[in-house]
Amino acid sequence: MEACNRESLKNSFYDGIFAHMFATLTGGVFLTGFALYLGMNEFMIGLLSAIPFLVTSFQLPTSYFIIKRGRRKGIVLIASSIARSIWVFILIVAVIPVLSTLVKSWTILGLVLISQIFISVSYVSWLSWISGLVPEKMRGRFFGTRNMLNGAAGIAIMIVLGNFLDHMTKGGGDGS
Repeated sequence: MEACNRESLKNSFYDGIFAHMFATLTGGVFLTGFALYLGMNEFMIGLLSAIPFLVTSFQLPTSYFIIKRGRRKGIVLIASSIARSIWVFILIVAVIPVLSTLVKSWTILGLVLISQIFISVSYVSWLSWISGLVPEKMRGRFFGTRNMLNGAAGIAIMIVLGNFLDHMTKGGGDGS
């Protein structure tokens, strides 16, 4: 394997770790807790949970675009940057005191939808890009190692920030 590919594959490990940590903090139990904090009702929380599955439909036109135009790396960089940047606006909306709970909730749902659309576009572009980068004979080992590191990072961030949130919301985290 050439040096450029080695460096790219090593960078993919770092990218995966940080992307997985971001996904852990902006999805799953943290997202549900955030929705409850905002005062979202059951319907809104259900909608919030369904958004990642709904937006996979954007992968089909993205795949077609990649076939016609290429530019996988550029699509990944732009789409993932937009998706992650939207979370700055989500957090700003969450703390604006003059907005009602209903306005905050629907605005954040809309922003999460837009963020997830760009994540979906980024994912299909990344998968196409990385499949061309990783030699076929080492894909299993590469993705196994990458997924193991991603999982470890996700667990670590969940434990650290989960304990921090418990501490902040329960007056010391001891359940009192």
